[in-house]
Formats: sequence, structure tokens, C-alpha cells
Amino acid sequence: MSINGAGLAASIPAVIRANARNGSAATFEQARADFEAAWKVFLSNRTEADFQEWRHQRDFMAEKYAMWERGEKLPSQIPSSMMTCPRGERFDSHDPEGSYVHRLQLCERSGQ
Repeated sequence: MSINGAGLAASIPAVIRANARNGSAATFEQARADFEAAWKVFLSNRTEADFQEWRHQRDFMAEKYAMWERGEKLPSQIPSSMMTCPRGERFDSHDPEGSYVHRLQLCERSGQ
């Protein structure tokens, strides 16, 4: 008996995927016993931070797919003319007068 869960890998944080194990067993009962033993070892090596990372990833993915289902885009997918200067101030790069001082800082920082 072999069970493949590779389709779930994208939703599992790297710390957990790195410990993934493969295997097969002649019967379901043997597979279950092997799983229980491996699960005990796995849990003994986890910290609360590992579980929190998993919960954060799970919640992020659920919200991302919900946004896509509603026809919305992620903030990173929406074009914006807003920028942040080296001093941390946000400005609109499409406003020539208001962005002049910030563009000078960007040029100075890049050596232009």
C-alpha cells in the first residue's frame, strides 16, 4: 500500500517538508503502525514556532485563495506608483513636484 501526498507539499512549510518520509507497507495496519511511530519522532522534534509557522502559512494561503475566488488581487499584484525613499518616506513617483526631493535621494544612493 502506498499513499502519495505530493499535491499537499505546497501548503506545508519547508521545516516540515524537509522531514518528509516515504514508504509502503503490505497492509493498512502496518502502514498505520509505521505512521504512528514516525509521527511520534516528528512531533518530538517540533517546537511551538514550527506549528505557528504552519498556522501562519495555512491562514495566508486560505486568504489568498479566497481573494482569488472573489476576483481580487493580492496587494503585490496591483500596480502602484508609490515608492519609498531611503529615509523610509513614501511618495508618489507620478507626482513630479512632490517626488523631486525623493528622486534626488534615490539617485544619490545609487551613485548617479
